[in-house]
Amino acid sequence: MAKKKNKKARAIETIAIIGVDPGVATGISTWFEYEGATEPETFTLEVRGNDVDYDTNDARCYTPTVAALRKVLSVYGNLPPHQVHVVCEEFTITKRTIESKLERASLIIRDWLAIECAILGYTFTTQTAAEGKTGQPMKVVKGIEPGLWAPGQRHSQDSSRHIVQYLRDNPTRISIKRFDALSAMLDREFERDS
Repeated sequence: MAKKKNKKARAIETIAIIGVDPGVATGISTWFEYEGATEPETFTLEVRGNDVDYDTNDARCYTPTVAALRKVLSVYGNLPPHQVHVVCEEFTITKRTIESKLERASLIIRDWLAIECAILGYTFTTQTAAEGKTGQPMKVVKGIEPGLWAPGQRHSQDSSRHIVQYLRDNPTRISIKRFDALSAMLDREFERDS
């Protein structure tokens, strides 16, 4: 007798997802779940580069950000590389992007992170700002995992939105349950408000 395929059975059991909103101030968020866990382990951080002139492309301005990202990446170094996923905000390169010292910092950090992930064998994915921000209002982020909500840390919240969008596209055992519960709650709110 052939078994029916269960969509939920394909969910990943152990996974670390690191969301990054790169820039002069960089937001970093993590979601880690493992077999048997009932709650994800989450973490958010916002880090600023050194106070040097970004117009000079002085590498010292990126030192705190790179150090923080290296530390976060190393936390999951004991996992097989295919279980570590980094999702980073993407930028369309335009004349304005090239001329903006702030957006140039975002591009440099994003490119460094892509190289670092390639060296470590981690999955590196990008999303546009619109995918993270428009698709995932903070109400959804808080509903999926309150630990991803970082009041007053705009860039950390943006990195959390990228994790939630990634989870929508790549469901995990815990996130499937969270999205189902959140959908039911939002449906009840919609019916009540109608």
